Amino acid sequence: MVSPRTLSTLLLLLLGAAVVLCIDKDNCHNYGPTISIKSPISGLATVGCFHEGRFRKLGLKWSSSQCESCDCTSDGIQCCLSISKPVMFPDDCRLDLDVDQCKYNLVKKNNPSEKCFVQHMSLS
Repeated sequence: MVSPRTLSTLLLLLLGAAVVLCIDKDNCHNYGPTISIKSPISGLATVGCFHEGRFRKLGLKWSSSQCESCDCTSDGIQCCLSISKPVMFPDDCRLDLDVDQCKYNLVKKNNPSEKCFVQHMSLS
């Protein structure tokens, strides 16, 4: 049987090791306004947004090449980071965005093969 003191110590260790999440609205960005493109064939105009070299119709949602969730609205394009981002970590560490897996790797600046520990996360 485990003593109450041992249980409290384990609980404190688990709480101390937990990653704290918060919502950070700074993870969203607005890009250019909506535009109207006229079809050379039909002559009809289509309203939408131009982002990352592609035209997107008004109301369309997509994932960007930088792991953001984007939306084409009448106000323009809004893209928000769709992954957790470490915001507090040791000075000797840096963030590397892995766009293939849409995740951040926190590594030592002087040795990128060595991982760092997260102190605080931001979730959009």
